[in-house]
Amino acid sequence: MLARRFLCRRQLWHASCICTPVRHTQSQRVSQHALDTINLETRLPAPVKREPQRQPFAKNLFLAAFDHVFMYYPEPQTKDRHQRFFEWLQPIEKYMSECLDDLENIRKDDVLAHLRELGVFRACVDEQYLGLNLNHSESARLVEVLSCLPWLGCYMVKNHILPVYIISTLGSAEVKEKYLPKIATGEFVPTVCFTEPENGINTRNISTTAAQSDCGTHWILNGEKTFVVNGHDANLFLVFSHCGHSHAIITTQTALSVFLVEREFGGVVSEDVKNLVGLRDSPVCTVVFKDTKVPKENLLGGIKSGTNILIDILAPGNRNLAAQAVGTLKGFTKILTRHVIQRKHLDRNLHEFESTQEVIGKMASTLYGMESMLYYTTGIMDTFENQDCTLEKAMVETYCASECVARIYEGLQIIGAQTYLRENPYLRVFEDALSYTLFDGYNIDSNTYIALVGLQHVGKNLRHHIFKLRNPFNFPNYILKWMLGKDHRILLKTADHLHPSLASGSTELEKCITRLQTVSVLLLERHGTDVAERQMELRRIGELATRTFALTAVLSRASRAYCIGLRNHEHDRHMANSFAILSIDKVQVLADEIVAGEWNNGDKFNKTVAELMYDKKDYFAEHPLNRTY
Repeated sequence: MLARRFLCRRQLWHASCICTPVRHTQSQRVSQHALDTINLETRLPAPVKREPQRQPFAKNLFLAAFDHVFMYYPEPQTKDRHQRFFEWLQPIEKYMSECLDDLENIRKDDVLAHLRELGVFRACVDEQYLGLNLNHSESARLVEVLSCLPWLGCYMVKNHILPVYIISTLGSAEVKEKYLPKIATGEFVPTVCFTEPENGINTRNISTTAAQSDCGTHWILNGEKTFVVNGHDANLFLVFSHCGHSHAIITTQTALSVFLVEREFGGVVSEDVKNLVGLRDSPVCTVVFKDTKVPKENLLGGIKSGTNILIDILAPGNRNLAAQAVGTLKGFTKILTRHVIQRKHLDRNLHEFESTQEVIGKMASTLYGMESMLYYTTGIMDTFENQDCTLEKAMVETYCASECVARIYEGLQIIGAQTYLRENPYLRVFEDALSYTLFDGYNIDSNTYIALVGLQHVGKNLRHHIFKLRNPFNFPNYILKWMLGKDHRILLKTADHLHPSLASGSTELEKCITRLQTVSVLLLERHGTDVAERQMELRRIGELATRTFALTAVLSRASRAYCIGLRNHEHDRHMANSFAILSIDKVQVLADEIVAGEWNNGDKFNKTVAELMYDKKDYFAEHPLNRTY
């Protein structure tokens, strides 16, 4: 609750094995053309049986409590389901590879039409509604493949996965039966509307209202929504609004509701279509609802069901950015590698320069870490029943989004002047990647969120210990014993659960976990409940925790690759040990800055300078060429 209250106050909310024909009861609701042109016969075997829920893994890292079950990289699919899924995915991968090789000639409508024929929009719909019901890992893999065209990954998330999730969570059986089959076949293109023109994404100031009609058969919807992704193409809108009797609606107090609005209901106008800096084929627009009559059964869930699900879908980790970032960086890596191999510099092959090799090597290492974290997290969610992965998802999303941007920027410096030609795709990919940190996500706030969730867990479990540390004169014996033993390295015996060749990496991992636990207790000892206002220190501990989690996922993946004999498993081992060395260096710096305190790490200076800038409303320093004589 501490993290949620902080986020709301900051107003962050601006996310059978045989292929046989199967008869679906919903087919009568779907047009015959859709049934004829889309492959609806593919069915996936039953998913892996989930194990009982375990203690939250990432949260417990803040306590230096390590569940060794999570040291083994998860296997989220049975053998049969794995085979059938990748058979279904193969033609999609082939088509996306062809699109990547011919970027100048692809058209959005053609791409979407072909993907519809391949059954892509069946992905996250339940099987009884003509869908495939992919699990988290399979869904992430599909988004990754599609995100080699970044606008397409965005489209899949914003116009399929997110709307389907809301309808599946809140919709009645009748609503699901009516709309989900048509979404699966592409007849309905849904989009979500929550941003207001004046208020942004602020759950307390949404002005859109739905008043109950006098006859009680429908709702009268009025309002305006901005930043609606692909709103001009959509014909089904999930609208967040206040509702009730017209004389009783108080927009600042009434809870939010979610309405399912078809364009054919009337009174729906899309206007002011705007292209973004990146994601050029996923424009946004303003959608105006004017006395739109919405049937009463199209209210999803209860009258007060909208607030919690809006906070849920916009929370860090729930915006499906990680898979998009992995796919985008993979696509750029392919383009960059081809460019480097073909180009010469100073009469030498460009790929022979160490500076180039450094950038390519870091890109591969980072991509390895991003993949490891993403599928480690989705694998945990698919393996354990109702597993608490709040922190894991936020860490993966934050890390993947920021690292994707950083690595692409470094790659552009190798390309040089060719980057600045609009006819080339390089800068366009960078602009697309920027959306993960500027448009869809906000990494500064995400790191704060990660830190607060972790510290809240520490506070709940170590409250008596922290209380004694904050009152040393009342517990002198306890403080003395704690001081004599506080500098030891916690022995977690992670090496016992990894391949022996990764022993050095496991040692570095234990050092990272020890430092994370030490600085977590230190921050709560210093600031108590006021820690939510210390965003500079929270940013550091959020990054520290994320690096520690990333190292865990990398070592787990490399150990699995080596043990089962995957191709290039020797390279996995080298990459994991290299990742461990880099991680401990960054973790050490972050931990030292936290321990040093604001007077010694520059935080106090930054606050003072910022206040002076606010006072002057401009840069305050005199120009170095100015004189007083």
